[in-house]
Amino acid sequence: MRVQIKTMFGLIIKNINSRKAILIKCLNCAAEEFDKNSALQHVEKCDFYDCPLFDFRKERGYQDPQIRSKAIIEYCSLCGKVDGFMVGQCPHRTCSLFAYRLGKMDKSVEIPRLVKKYKCSLSKTRIGSSSPHSTK
Repeated sequence: MRVQIKTMFGLIIKNINSRKAILIKCLNCAAEEFDKNSALQHVEKCDFYDCPLFDFRKERGYQDPQIRSKAIIEYCSLCGKVDGFMVGQCPHRTCSLFAYRLGKMDKSVEIPRLVKKYKCSLSKTRIGSSSPHSTK
């Protein structure tokens, strides 16, 4: 799913799934605590054991999708309690977890792909020719 998300480098449009969404959230957390250049190393060595996303912070390896989904919901619930809102009314649309906060993909935040523009063959016609492919 293509969404606009806030990363440690600013707002970007990126294809993400729930695994990547968790990794991006963890990278943002590490970048807040440490510097941007070493964020990935700090995600690997993370010691926030009570974080619901802790077991899913690495993008590789087997992860049960249902348990991962519940972890995202739990994380969003904790964030909502701190900021004073319900998960369904979350105002953080650029959060990497936003599309997965309800346990299923919220397609309302999806950014459609732009259709590629193809050059028209008429642009290659010669003046006075009747067909775009005819030559004199």
